Amino acid sequence: MKIIAYALILTFVLSLAAFAGDTNGNMSLISAGKLNGTQLKSGSYKVNWTGEGNNVQVTVKGNGVNLTAPATIVTSEKKATHDAVIKAADGTIQEVQFGGKKTVLKFIAPETSVGK
Repeated sequence: MKIIAYALILTFVLSLAAFAGDTNGNMSLISAGKLNGTQLKSGSYKVNWTGEGNNVQVTVKGNGVNLTAPATIVTSEKKATHDAVIKAADGTIQEVQFGGKKTVLKFIAPETSVGK
């Protein structure tokens, strides 16, 4: 009985570790984009995140950039077939999808101040 209990606990801990370890990816920009007020050149970037749900902090590093941006993590129904960066018409990065993963990072637009 104890062996079964230990096996169940081990399985649970390993599944949590596998889920928790899925906190990084790569982002490639074919053209420049803007994230959290910072202009990013085209090129490759490493993306790491901490947190869950609506409370995620994303770190983007590469091409001389090291920035942090707030985001929301969403789990898609299907795994993305390839990496994708979704931008608004003004070039602001809104979303990053990672090939082979169901994880989608949706960036929270920085608040803008309204003139007084």
